[in-house]
Amino acid sequence: MESQLSYPSDEREAALDEEQPDEHQRQRVEIMKDGRVAIDQQMSE
Repeated sequence: MESQLSYPSDEREAALDEEQPDEHQRQRVEIMKDGRVAIDQQMSE
């Protein structure tokens, strides 16, 4: 049963990424690139 719950969760995230690839991907990439510094820089700017 736990496996089934994991499936919809991943699918939901994928759908969100597809709906907002610009904002979601941009933020995700920046976070991965600099870590938390990227978020702080965006907020400061």
